[in-house]
Amino acid sequence: MSFLSLLKYQYTKYGVKELFVMLLTGFIVFTLMDALSPLLYTLTVAQMAKDSLPSKTAYFYPFDRITNILTGFDGDEEKRNALIAYMAESTANSGALGVGKTNVCRTGYGEGAAETIYVGYNQDMIQYTTLPLLSGQWSDMDGAADEIPVVVGGAYRDRQNVALGDTLQLDFALGNGETYTCRVVGILDRNDMYFNLSYGESDPTVYSIAELHQWLDNTHSDGTDYIVIYPTKPFEDIYDIEYSPGQLMFFEDNAQLNLLNAGERCGTYATLDDMIKTQIKRTVYLNKSSIVTTMALFMFCLMGLGGYSLLSTVRHGRMMAVYRICGMRRAYQTFLQIVAVFIMVAIPAGLSLMWIPRRLGNYAMLNGTFYAVYAVVLIIILLLSILLMMTGYHSSFEIRKEI
Repeated sequence: MSFLSLLKYQYTKYGVKELFVMLLTGFIVFTLMDALSPLLYTLTVAQMAKDSLPSKTAYFYPFDRITNILTGFDGDEEKRNALIAYMAESTANSGALGVGKTNVCRTGYGEGAAETIYVGYNQDMIQYTTLPLLSGQWSDMDGAADEIPVVVGGAYRDRQNVALGDTLQLDFALGNGETYTCRVVGILDRNDMYFNLSYGESDPTVYSIAELHQWLDNTHSDGTDYIVIYPTKPFEDIYDIEYSPGQLMFFEDNAQLNLLNAGERCGTYATLDDMIKTQIKRTVYLNKSSIVTTMALFMFCLMGLGGYSLLSTVRHGRMMAVYRICGMRRAYQTFLQIVAVFIMVAIPAGLSLMWIPRRLGNYAMLNGTFYAVYAVVLIIILLLSILLMMTGYHSSFEIRKEI
């Protein structure tokens, strides 16, 4: 008999049981990845931030009252200058290689429409950070003196139909009514990640510094923002850049990080590793109910599929004994049963994988990490069934042999 003919006899006549098991498997796999998507998203953003920043990076965000002083909201210019001098001294004493600052402006925002985000980076931010690019390079300051190098997001590239080397006339929403000639030197990677230091909290996380938007041609289109990143250095002679109150500090070793205590009375310091750990803990805490519930359902799926495999092995014990007498090897019999179960898992898994991008939309990062976890889930589902079939087959065969 052919392999397909033998495989057909592994299932029931009308396939009702198999259909139920496939529906159960597909539902559990889908809900499990849905529950894990916030955590996978966090891990992806954290990894992108680690790849884009020096390993010894600290984030500082001033307290609210300090922010009001720095931004001049309290109207006391003398106090503002004194505070700026103190913070500059604290930074210098800590031995930081550089201090990264950002200036973020948004224009064109409207209901149901995307906005353009202009992100200005100071010279240290340009020097010590490296955002993931699809093409081009991370800021090229060797171009023409009258051109400002910019890195654009994928949505902006698609909307404006621009390519590397093109020149654009941008106003950057700086408030002086002037436009500047810019040259596109880079395109952000598939997921547009950039650093925005205008948001802070008492216990900062990686989301306090890293923002991410997906392209229009990715899994989600509504609300996708257009991003332009540029260095603020060319503007310093003609415009008073008001940077965001937060800042990144780049160091060579951990010993320098310990010197940051001198400025703690002004705000909150957190290392990059601390922010990542805090975000992971917070994500798990916020989604613990759905994760626990889904894990319980996942165990139910394992027991259901494993029970089906064991019962199927016992039910086909006489058939397998006949195959064995006819000369079929035990390994081939086990392989036949494994393939039968694998098909029942592969079909719903494939269908759920096709639906996941639509269901999870902009929240799940459908990258290598996601698919690796997806593969591990399928392996775990199959592993228990394979073990049960191997042990169940052996026991069934011995019973048939004694009979």
